Amino acid sequence: MLKNTFSDEDHTLILKALADETRLRLIRILQKEELNVQEICEITTLPQPKISRHLAILKNSNLLNDRRDGTRIFYTAINLNKSCPSLAEYINTLVGFDHPDLSRLEKVIQKRAKESRAVMHGLADQWDEVISSLHHPGAAVFALPGFAPKGMKIADLGCGTGLLLPLLDRFDGEIYAVDQSEVMLAKAQQRAEENKLGQINFVQNDLNSGELKIPQCDALLLHFVMHQIPSPQSLLKSIANRCVDKGRIIIVDMNRHEDESTRERFGSVWLGFDQAQVEEWLLEAGFSQINFSSLQDKSQAGKNPFVCIAVKE
Repeated sequence: MLKNTFSDEDHTLILKALADETRLRLIRILQKEELNVQEICEITTLPQPKISRHLAILKNSNLLNDRRDGTRIFYTAINLNKSCPSLAEYINTLVGFDHPDLSRLEKVIQKRAKESRAVMHGLADQWDEVISSLHHPGAAVFALPGFAPKGMKIADLGCGTGLLLPLLDRFDGEIYAVDQSEVMLAKAQQRAEENKLGQINFVQNDLNSGELKIPQCDALLLHFVMHQIPSPQSLLKSIANRCVDKGRIIIVDMNRHEDESTRERFGSVWLGFDQAQVEEWLLEAGFSQINFSSLQDKSQAGKNPFVCIAVKE
């Protein structure tokens, strides 16, 4: 567990850990993204035994967190802004200039996105059936307060075939239906026409691009989308830029689980999320007043959703 303050012994341990070129390289990339050992080896072009040894040293020095995602273990640099701001400032400088590892890191993130897109492309014709297997009526009920009052500007990010558009249309606002897939958007538009929905703007936009091509909105929705995003924390920062002050983000997704089959069934990059992780990402993106509601059902592996609503500062 991260301490609020560091003793001289802690500082000595940390400084010794950082006094190594390989470990500085690891801190540089793990400060920017959460990565598994295979991805770290790909970025650094170093062998797995060497990477594992250095990761252990950094973790024992209170510089890294690790977490299991199915059969994979991911590592990320601990945020030292509160416990040791001067050291945090130094570590932040490591990602402030060009380095070959950062270029290779971007390629790894793009590879995650490509693998997820390939699965999604193959599921386009069956997407209504696929998303219905994830959809949870209770989650929808918990999410509804995020779209009130009526007349707001709403963005459905990763809208797919527009399953939620008839529901969102009831709030009499201006809706932006956003998806990277032209095929999905065409199906969403067909659904809107069949249901005689109101003012809906269809926008083709890759959520992984770092730029959302929509105006600022009052409420932005991620409905079972975040688990398909290679860098969720980066997406949340992009969403914060497109959210008006006191506007809201509504996230509906899966709690952490161990069902590896969801990678092929739903194009999942991540096997769900835990509350602490989501809350940390939202705080870093500039959201507050976080309300996280978990709808656990242990009888349905991989189908335990949560709803999280947060307000832009």
